[in-house]
Amino acid sequence: MLSVESVPKIVPDFAEVKATVVPLENVCEMAVNDRQLILASSAIAQIVLKVICADQEELQSKFERMKEVLRNFFEFVRLSTNLSLAELIYSIWLVSRFSEKEAENKFKCMNQPLVKEQCETVINESNIGTVLLVSLEISQKVLRDRAKKNTYWAHLFDLSVENFNRSEAAYLKWLDYSVWLDEEIFNEMFQAMLL
Repeated sequence: MLSVESVPKIVPDFAEVKATVVPLENVCEMAVNDRQLILASSAIAQIVLKVICADQEELQSKFERMKEVLRNFFEFVRLSTNLSLAELIYSIWLVSRFSEKEAENKFKCMNQPLVKEQCETVINESNIGTVLLVSLEISQKVLRDRAKKNTYWAHLFDLSVENFNRSEAAYLKWLDYSVWLDEEIFNEMFQAMLL
């Protein structure tokens, strides 16, 4: 069982970032490179495993495998949708927010004995692909004038459109429909991806 004293802040640490100025209109058009896919895979693997693993040993044993799976996933999405750097950053942030909500939920459940039986885990190893897929889909809807439709995403990953739509609705509800990324946080993450 995961022992939690306080709700962890899961946003990647970008404290050592050096600023690079890129005109705003160019940010959404920047293509993702291989190094950025590797960074994103590592960040998301760490974020998610902190929530679903019982201890540090379990996290370490699963990290490399999950990082490789995520790297392949991102590569496939990059080739299928022309994934931009801004979309990749936005999806990392969304997964981080989703995971923070999960950690808050676990903390609340552990501290309220009457609620423990009613608590359910939202993120687990079997649905992290769906969480990530919906994160990417939402990031494209927020950042693109013409985003891919849910039918495109569902067919791309051999899912039923109904299940994908339900997953998106549940995801948005879990985040209280709040998916707007603060410009300052985006800029910190963007700078870290350029290094």
